[in-house]
Amino acid sequence: MPRIFRGLSEIVGDASWNKVVHNKKQHSRSNAFLREHYEREYAIAFQLAKCSELLTKYGKLPVTELAHLHHACGFAGQTLSILESLQAKHRNELAGRIRGALKNSDDMRGLLLEIATATHFVRRGNQVLWPEHQTAGSPIVGSTYDLLIEDVGPNGLEVECKSVSDDKGRKFHQEELLAFQQLIKRRLEPLVKNIKAGVAVTITVPDRLPKSHKDLEELADRVRAQVLSNESKVFDDGSSVRVADFDIALLKDMPMIPNSPAVRAVIEKVTGTRNRNAMIIGRPNSGAIVFVPQSAQDDSVLAAAFDTAADAAKKQLTKTRPGLLVLGFDGMEADQLRSVAEDDFENPQKPTALRIGVSRFLSGESRDHIVGIGFVSRGTLTPQSDGALDTGGSVYSFSKEESSFWHSDFANIFGATGT
Repeated sequence: MPRIFRGLSEIVGDASWNKVVHNKKQHSRSNAFLREHYEREYAIAFQLAKCSELLTKYGKLPVTELAHLHHACGFAGQTLSILESLQAKHRNELAGRIRGALKNSDDMRGLLLEIATATHFVRRGNQVLWPEHQTAGSPIVGSTYDLLIEDVGPNGLEVECKSVSDDKGRKFHQEELLAFQQLIKRRLEPLVKNIKAGVAVTITVPDRLPKSHKDLEELADRVRAQVLSNESKVFDDGSSVRVADFDIALLKDMPMIPNSPAVRAVIEKVTGTRNRNAMIIGRPNSGAIVFVPQSAQDDSVLAAAFDTAADAAKKQLTKTRPGLLVLGFDGMEADQLRSVAEDDFENPQKPTALRIGVSRFLSGESRDHIVGIGFVSRGTLTPQSDGALDTGGSVYSFSKEESSFWHSDFANIFGATGT
C-alpha cells in the first residue's frame, strides 16, 4: 500500500484530498451529525487524508491502521492500475476526474460504480474497454457510454452506469436534515435526564424544510414546546408535531443507534413511519426520545431513478448495439434490496413498485436496444480471510429477452460467468 498510495499521490496530488477534508471538518465543527455524514459521504477523501497523515508521521502505513482504511486502499489500488495503463493525455484526464470526484460525492459515487462494474466484468473474464480512454482511430472514441464489454454478444455490450444519491427525489436532503437534527438535539438532550419512559416525536411539514436558519430554529422550538407539554398539535402553516409515549422496554439492551435494524424496527413501530431518517437520544433501559421528521408529500426516489435511466438510454447509449443500464442506489443497503427481490419472487402476483417500474421502463418507446437493467445497493467493504475485500452489496437485475438485440450471452450477466 505505501507504494500504491505514493503512486496515486504523485499523479493526483495529495492536496486534492487534504483540502477537501480540511474544508469539511471546518464546516462541521459544531455539528457532530454533519461531521459523521461528511465522513461517510467523503469516505475516500477522509481515508486518503489519513494515509497522508500516517506517512508524514511514521514514514509508512502501519498494518494495524490499514484495517480501517479499506475504502482508500481499494480505491487507490484500482485507480492507480488504470492510471498507469493509460497514455499521458488520458492519464491526466482521469487524474482530473478523480480530483473533481474527491470534491463532489455524487461524482465519486458515479466513478466508484463504473469501477465496480468494470471490475465485475473483468472478474468474469470479459474484455472491458473505456471509450473515454481509447486512442485516436478506435471505433468507439467519442462514445458517451461508460463501458464496452466487447466479447459478449455478436458485437459487444454497451454499459451505462448511473448513481442515484440518497437525496435524489427526496423532499429532505441530508445536509439540511442533519442541520435540523442538530437544532433538535440541543433542545431535547437536556430533557432526557428527567425522562423515565419512551417518547416518540414526529414532526410533519407540508412539503420541505424551511430554507432559512431562523425558520428552522422556530420549527425546533415548536418541537421542544410540544415535548414539554406532552401534547400533539397541528399548526396554522400546516405543520404538525405528534408526541406519543411508548414502552422503553421495547429498546431493552439496545444501543442508541437509529440505523441498526433492531432499533429501526422499534422506531418505525412507535412513530408509525417507514424508511425515514431518525434520531434517538437517551439512556439505555431508562428513558429515550425518538425523533422523526417527515414531509406530508411522498418521496419520489423511484421516479427520479427511472427518469435518470430514461435519459441515459436516450442520450448515452448508441442504439446500434445492445445496452445495459446499471443504477446504484446509494441510500439502499444490501439487505433492503435483497428484501425487495425476495418479495417479488415469493409474491409474483403482487409485484413491488420497483418491478412495476422496470416493466414500464423496459416496454417504453425507443428502448428496444436495452437488454437489461440492474440495481445495485450500497456496498460495505469487508475483509476476507484470504486478504481480499468483499463489497457486500446486492444486485437485483432484470433482462429483456424480447429485445431484437437479445443474445444468450446476456443471460445471467451479473453472475460469475456467462452460463
